[in-house]
Amino acid sequence: ARLAGIRVIYYLPPQLWAWAPWRIGRVKRNVDQVLSGLSFEKEWYESRGVKVEFVGHPFFDEVSKHPLDEEFIRQVRPAGKTILGILPGSRRTEVTRNFPHQVEVMQRLYRQHPNVRFVVGNYKPLQKEYCINYLKERGIEDLPISFHTGKTHEVIACADMILMVSGSVSMEVLARRKPAVVLYCVHWTFELFGHFLIKCKYMALPNLMANRQILPEFPFSIFSKNSVDGMTNILSRWIAKPEELKLVQTEIEALCEEVAFSGATARAADELLKGMEREKSELKIAA
Repeated sequence: ARLAGIRVIYYLPPQLWAWAPWRIGRVKRNVDQVLSGLSFEKEWYESRGVKVEFVGHPFFDEVSKHPLDEEFIRQVRPAGKTILGILPGSRRTEVTRNFPHQVEVMQRLYRQHPNVRFVVGNYKPLQKEYCINYLKERGIEDLPISFHTGKTHEVIACADMILMVSGSVSMEVLARRKPAVVLYCVHWTFELFGHFLIKCKYMALPNLMANRQILPEFPFSIFSKNSVDGMTNILSRWIAKPEELKLVQTEIEALCEEVAFSGATARAADELLKGMEREKSELKIAA
């Protein structure tokens, strides 16, 4: 398209700041302008000679417009119970690698806090089936847990805190102002080579936006053992000490006020229209 003289605008560009930043050359060759959804991303692209405009993230538009199923929330949130929302990921491999660790955390938490209840938001029916079968095959029948497909918005909204696999859903967790612990289990080969490929300090987008760890992170390989201890300890403290949970929530709310605003799609459209007007003016001058 660019070789044909057509302006190329990249809305929500690839996360080169995290993966293989040397690919920036391809963006510079093929893209006229980037419309960025992340505030810190603008400076990264700008410093590398790419024309960029920060318009905000459309995920916040989706959250603000999505009506919640209030009846569902009332049903899964018994009075006087602490609700831990479980988000096992949106890809099959994410679920199979991470859900077993989430189960171990849930078992430990339930032994320590019998008042806790677990609500799982599955992305697809097959993933829900995998999670249910995982518990059945291991004879885990005592957990107060429920599984739901197509109710991720409600699972996040009804939870007091979240145990989630890292992904774009962290944007909704931020928008709904929920304290969360973030995990991501990878194969050991990825852990080995990841040190050479990954160029950012954090994996959760809210932490990248804040440039500090607001949501505790636990990236680990399939052979790691200490992460379950760490995740359990943090969540247990949040359950036992409401004042500590409140401090985390205050930090999240402050970041949310700063970055979680709607209207990204409209601003992107405005930027496109401005570019078209500039092109028209340039053509008239040239004529």
